[in-house]
Amino acid sequence: MSVARKYNFKKHLPLILILLLAVFLRFFNYSDRIIVSLDQGRDALIGIYSVENGKAPLIGPPSSSWGFNFGPLYYYFIVIFELFIPHLLAPWIGFTLLSIVSVFLVYKIGEHTDDKAFGIVAALLTAVSFAEIENSANLLNTALVSFAVFLSFFSLSQVLNKKNMILSLLVGFGSGLAINSHLQSLPIASLVLITPILFPGKPMEKLKVFIFASLGFLISFIPILIFESQHYFAWIKSLIDYTLHGQQKFYTPVRWLTEVTQFWPGQFGRVLFGKAELGILPLTITVIAGLLVLIKRIKIPRLVTATGIVLVLEVLSVRYYKGPRSPEYFVFLHFFIIFFFAWALSTLIKLNKVVGLSVSVVLISFMILQSVSLLSRPSHSSATLEIFRNIELNQTEPVSLYALPSSHENAYTLYYFLLKTSLASLDGVPLAICDNHDSVEKDREFCPQQHRLFKSGRFILYNYSAFNKTDRTVYPATQIDPEILYKRTYNNYELIKY
Repeated sequence: MSVARKYNFKKHLPLILILLLAVFLRFFNYSDRIIVSLDQGRDALIGIYSVENGKAPLIGPPSSSWGFNFGPLYYYFIVIFELFIPHLLAPWIGFTLLSIVSVFLVYKIGEHTDDKAFGIVAALLTAVSFAEIENSANLLNTALVSFAVFLSFFSLSQVLNKKNMILSLLVGFGSGLAINSHLQSLPIASLVLITPILFPGKPMEKLKVFIFASLGFLISFIPILIFESQHYFAWIKSLIDYTLHGQQKFYTPVRWLTEVTQFWPGQFGRVLFGKAELGILPLTITVIAGLLVLIKRIKIPRLVTATGIVLVLEVLSVRYYKGPRSPEYFVFLHFFIIFFFAWALSTLIKLNKVVGLSVSVVLISFMILQSVSLLSRPSHSSATLEIFRNIELNQTEPVSLYALPSSHENAYTLYYFLLKTSLASLDGVPLAICDNHDSVEKDREFCPQQHRLFKSGRFILYNYSAFNKTDRTVYPATQIDPEILYKRTYNNYELIKY
């Protein structure tokens, strides 16, 4: 028995080492790296408010582009993390763990697609991917998109290679989860049709796969369907309104030449190295490997075909999308870039072991060097946690928190920390937070000089109860109230009349 266990350990040692590397790159210096800006703190507060009040929001966070919201499944994940992770940073840790799970999922995807070597390459690329590591420390609906895509294709690999028809339910649900989290994932809905078409079974078995996939997709939209039944289909109307009018607000003309020579190389560079200008090399390698596969007539696995079909739909979707093109809107591309680059490298290794391994070692080593820079990249989390610790140390009674003008950057997250430790109350001792914005050394004029309690980084904590009427007129503050944030989720559908 001990010999068998030793053998199994050696057999899985490469994967274990890759997972440990993924854990290190995601959790090293963790509390100084997590993103605690306005949206992150808002979502954390909505999650803990939902837990404490036994509520489940039927729609998710609002889009920054136009008057519509995403699906609520992202909030449900935050609720789950709140319930099962006993830590101050529970929701952040939860999404970081999902990023590590993605490394394991892509290993299994590669293994089912071709062999364990492909799985190892794909897992290693995912573990050291600059964009995946960066995304793992964030708390946004887009942070869930990447995991959802990995989950969908893992399930698809099980369905196509293991003929596990039941898991086509998870293919549909994973696709719906990605779309719930961000609508730019919409082309992944095609998996509901692609899965039964490529399933290696009889017509009746294909029909069962289609039914399961469709059911999983439908399940992911149950909360929105309930919301729609209560609000006269306001959500779908808001999407139509955005499609017809909202996109024009951000529209910048794009040519195919620009897409091919700038956008896609840039995406490869950002996902793998964190720099758009470095993307032309991995994209070229991927294209060359694809051409070699066609020239040498190497058999293309079903999963590669399925992934390629979805990617083509994604390329068309991006090309004709007229909205904003911020990097966080393209998190759904992480899987496709990693998958095809890993397939390209593993193909080169098979065709010429020396050349393939040399190229792989050089590029992956460079990826690691680029990603290591993230380990010391600071965010506002250290200053926010320092202010929280100061309140925890000096306040014996619960406090209420107010944000002075233009100072909501970390106010929501700070109040979330106070709620988690039972130090917050709407009727508590009033404190206020002010954001300097410009520098650590020089206060901006709107941050008052009097009544200061503590300062960390660019943030200053105040005794708001000491502000007189004149002070409060000059420096009007907004009280942080989770209930208001929760209700504000529905604002798009209360303010817009259809």
